[in-house]
Amino acid sequence: MATPDVLAKSAREKLAQALNALQTSADTPVELLDMAEPIAQAMGILHRIERSQGRDLTGREQVLTNVRGTLDKLQQLSISHEAVDAVMEQVAGCLSSVHQLSRAQPVGAPASAASAPASAAAAPAPAPAPAPVAVAPVAAAPVVAPVAPSPSNIVANIPPPAAPSPAPQPTPVMAAPAPVAIGGTMAMQQPSAPIPQAAPVQSAPPVQAAPVQAAPVQAAPVQAAFPPPPVQPVAAAPQQPVAAAPVAQPVSQPSVKAGGTMRMQADPAIAATAAAPMAHAPAPVAPTQPVATRAGSSSGVPSTAGGNVVVELGTHSVSNFYKGLSGNDVIEHGGIFVATYRIPKMGMQVNLRVLLPGDYEFQATGIVQWIREASASGEASEPGFGAKFTQITPEGRQLVYRYTRNREPMFYDDL
Repeated sequence: MATPDVLAKSAREKLAQALNALQTSADTPVELLDMAEPIAQAMGILHRIERSQGRDLTGREQVLTNVRGTLDKLQQLSISHEAVDAVMEQVAGCLSSVHQLSRAQPVGAPASAASAPASAAAAPAPAPAPAPVAVAPVAAAPVVAPVAPSPSNIVANIPPPAAPSPAPQPTPVMAAPAPVAIGGTMAMQQPSAPIPQAAPVQSAPPVQAAPVQAAPVQAAPVQAAFPPPPVQPVAAAPQQPVAAAPVAQPVSQPSVKAGGTMRMQADPAIAATAAAPMAHAPAPVAPTQPVATRAGSSSGVPSTAGGNVVVELGTHSVSNFYKGLSGNDVIEHGGIFVATYRIPKMGMQVNLRVLLPGDYEFQATGIVQWIREASASGEASEPGFGAKFTQITPEGRQLVYRYTRNREPMFYDDL
């Protein structure tokens, strides 16, 4: 089955041939000319579907309605004219493509449906995670809790191995948890990682002011499970006083010692943190730049005499032809309004490339006759300029009159 963009292209080409036969025939009846508008509207929708490569199928029902309605009117005509048969043949030829297009699915629809199961299939992967097994050793941590009440017995055992303890002390001083992991072949000491939880117990030693070795209470969990003295040196009873003094002091010094050198060290940190928001402060100013750029673009010139100003006209486009009080002819007594933020100067000559529905276009030359500045009053006041035609081809003149028959020109008070 053909894709939506191929169907749209095939139908549009046939409608273009029908519209060409309708408009180029001599003495075309008025009844036949009235069918140009629905054909042109259908061509515009098909052209948009073709450009989107079948992703945007909005308006395809309207195309089917216009083609069917035009074919019905052609079959009811009792006029004998060569253009009637030519137009009817092309309109009937595109009906099959338009009917298939009305039932086709957008190109992007299957991709989104496929992505949904893909994401659903990817989701179950993280579900079976054996990570909770690692939590099982943590359950052994409660062993430390019953051991805690035995510090009295441990303190009694500490004095004998006090002599060999000084040698291995320097290395474990770096970190409190390290001595627990160094505990020889003890595999049960690894779950004793909750030793940081014993840190709050350090607050209890100050109550036992007499023995300075109260700090070894941290080693209680290790020695409770394995009373042999070799493990106790690892805890290093004298080591804790040394480690407790420097470790506890630096942690508490920033808050206790607010003055002296500590205050001087805090000031640069505060200055650094204060400098961070200052660095981001200019960021909110950035949104003003697009405003300035847009304002500047409104005063810029869209093109010089050697460039082209592209004007795209549609059924509801802001750009449109206009006429004034001096007459109803949009070419002789009016011109074309170009909606843009880049407004040239009054009296400047501009080259216009006008794009019309149905892939029609023409080139013309004009002079800026009036301008409309941007304002906040509403959509009707979109900025732009009005250019009076100074040079236009006969084909362009015919396209202008054909467009204004289907859409009323704007009004501009030129007096």
